[in-house]
Amino acid sequence: MCGVIFLRRWKRELDFVAANAGVFGISAFLAAMGGVLLWVSGGSGWYFVKTAGHAAPSVAALFALSLTVCGCCGLSAAMILMWSRAACPMRSVWPSACAVAGAYLAHLGWYAAAMCTRMTVFGGILAVVSVLLTAAARVLLRKPPAILTAALLALLAGESYFVYATFSRIL
Repeated sequence: MCGVIFLRRWKRELDFVAANAGVFGISAFLAAMGGVLLWVSGGSGWYFVKTAGHAAPSVAALFALSLTVCGCCGLSAAMILMWSRAACPMRSVWPSACAVAGAYLAHLGWYAAAMCTRMTVFGGILAVVSVLLTAAARVLLRKPPAILTAALLALLAGESYFVYATFSRIL
């Protein structure tokens, strides 16, 4: 019986995502383009990798992961706002959407602080803030859809890697 309910829930969520795929795609694309514009205009990623030593990830890997994190931020914010309109209104929609937007801005700030201005400790603090805001967004949503939970967990994993990469560079 639980399996049937679980499958119905997944089908309902996937139908909702398919019906709003354009909105979700545009929001993820626009958020990722914000990251691209920052990375292109910053241009100092080589310094971060050069000073990190032999365990440094490549700039291309950091760029790809950053685009994924930015896209997940846009997707998560759109899913939070769209899902609340379609389903029963959740009390914590705006605080959780603002937390995801704050995580996005903190991630962009991480790039500017850690790679462009070489303030690695401040960049690490911004990366930790980004992780905490994403975790807060997940906690604020009491019973989010499974797809939204997966997107937030992917976002949390990507942001956690930036915390690791920043502080492993310092230590």
